Amino acid sequence: MVWLQGCTVAPTPQEKAARLASTLNVYEDNRIAYQARGGSWSSWGWSKDKQAVLALEMRGQAYNARDIARVTVVEVRPSRSTTYRVTLVLKSGQSITDDVDFNGNNVAWLACDTRKACTQRSPFGSSDYRRDLGGILTAITDADLTRSEPGRAPGSDLMNDYRAIPSAGSNLREVVFLDEPGKAELVAKLDRLDERWKQVLQRREQQQAAERAARQAREEAIQKEAAQMRARVRIGTQTNCGAVFEVRLPMVGVQTMNGMQFLPLSQLYGPSANCRFVNGQYVGR
Repeated sequence: MVWLQGCTVAPTPQEKAARLASTLNVYEDNRIAYQARGGSWSSWGWSKDKQAVLALEMRGQAYNARDIARVTVVEVRPSRSTTYRVTLVLKSGQSITDDVDFNGNNVAWLACDTRKACTQRSPFGSSDYRRDLGGILTAITDADLTRSEPGRAPGSDLMNDYRAIPSAGSNLREVVFLDEPGKAELVAKLDRLDERWKQVLQRREQQQAAERAARQAREEAIQKEAAQMRARVRIGTQTNCGAVFEVRLPMVGVQTMNGMQFLPLSQLYGPSANCRFVNGQYVGR
């Protein structure tokens, strides 16, 4: 007797795309925001384009991130390689679980449009700098978002490349998609960060203005002291380079660090100014 064994035929790319499209919900506004948490880090991300759809492909179906409440990741260690157990929880309460290897391709983020055409794909199991989902996501670390004294403009800390895409390979533990109050709080945090940066810039400007004023005041004092010294020069007068031992206008003899030298009085200053020599030649202050 001959037993006929059935075989499973892998779907074509066109069939797979059609299945994903048939399961993907799209909305008038597809923007999302999320908080991702890892073992020792946390970050916030969002999309800006209403027509750009972030979706998660799982078990042959595509789930719009607007329909997702959270995604959790648990690392399990079989004998050969690291595997992540990924659980997708929808806002409806339904949950779907699948296992993905570190370089696995069965769970992935998708970048789609409102026609349900998904043109970008980033495997969930690992980060890949070559995959950025078309730049539809922007993210910032919690450390940069909550920094009390920003060291640079907040825009410099924003990530819109592969680093903005949550992946299990980055020690991810959970992605929580924010509801409307959560989105509003994130916007408020970003606004407060911008305000703190403006305050930093204002303090820097004030400090720089104070430093300019101090330099100007010092320069004015040096010029005033120099004018007084030149008008009353005599033997024993202190200059910026030392004491005068002889007066032969327009030159005066000065006991300098390089010995006795005759220098133009018009180029000398009072004792509060510096004295500079280059290769034994006086070059001013």
